[in-house]
Amino acid sequence: MSSRVQLITGFATTAIREVDGGLVVEGLSADGMRTVGPVDRIVAATGQRPDLSITRELRLDLDPWLEGVKALGPLIDPNEHSCGDVPPHGHRELSHPEPGFYTVGIKSYGRAPTFLLLTGYEQVRSVAAAIAGDLVSADAVHLALPETGVCTTTRSITSISAASKGCCGGPAPIEADACCVAHAEAKAGGNAVALGALVGPAQVGARAIEMLVARYHHPIWTKYASVTFVAIGVSALWAGLPYIPVALAFYGAGIGLESMARGTLPLALFRPSGYAKLIGRLAMPSLIAQAAAPSVAALLLEHPGAQGMLAALASLALANLLLALLLGWLIMRRRSAVQIG
Repeated sequence: MSSRVQLITGFATTAIREVDGGLVVEGLSADGMRTVGPVDRIVAATGQRPDLSITRELRLDLDPWLEGVKALGPLIDPNEHSCGDVPPHGHRELSHPEPGFYTVGIKSYGRAPTFLLLTGYEQVRSVAAAIAGDLVSADAVHLALPETGVCTTTRSITSISAASKGCCGGPAPIEADACCVAHAEAKAGGNAVALGALVGPAQVGARAIEMLVARYHHPIWTKYASVTFVAIGVSALWAGLPYIPVALAFYGAGIGLESMARGTLPLALFRPSGYAKLIGRLAMPSLIAQAAAPSVAALLLEHPGAQGMLAALASLALANLLLALLLGWLIMRRRSAVQIG
């Protein structure tokens, strides 16, 4: 061994620190914790290549240089592409002549060092859909990666939090279970879809309960519950309370009860003979509001922002609650006048 080069084996790096202008590497060895350095520069020579021995008996179609899936080779060539500009691809590019055999994840990239978890997630989704026989879903590949150029970063040795944004927007926030900023944003989008899916079951549940208890109360109480639940849900979202699923459940329950109160309350207040015509007249303002809602919401999102739009919705919900209370007071007053007369 050269006196100028020291070979250290069995060393697992745990930290790199800057000391007096040099870099000190700390890690675990067979003898416990060990410190190496200081050194002027660290070169990470950690190349990779796939182990294809387990697929030796299969009919594969591999890129001769990358040793990944052949159809994927031109799309991920690191001499031509960075981690962020790989085009969408799915089960068709990941297949082999061997029937039903696919290569996904980092193995599909072979020796290319530009694989991202976001890419792997979409690969697996497409392949799983193909195996299940849903070719429409398997072919509908959606992959949006930030075109950031070469996957590099200028992060500080002593402060990871001071790292500049490199590939995929930089490292994900500590509290996020994600590999990078782009991954965290994608997961946030998925979480939003999952939360939105709570509204439907809440509507059905509220209607089921109402059907069981409707015979025991006047429809105005259904109206009260509807507008109250919607006001609670929207106001909680506007206030930023950390109980978004609960807020959406209240909102969904209120919307579900509203659809029932819209039909039962007019029937209880007016004669059945003109019911159909009355319902049509009552529906007109609602339909006009629904038609205008997307345009109005777009304007509110563009100028005041999401918080401003939620504030406007919360105000409308509270105004609706006050109008329902006023209607209930008028109903009680009419009943009292009828009893006195």
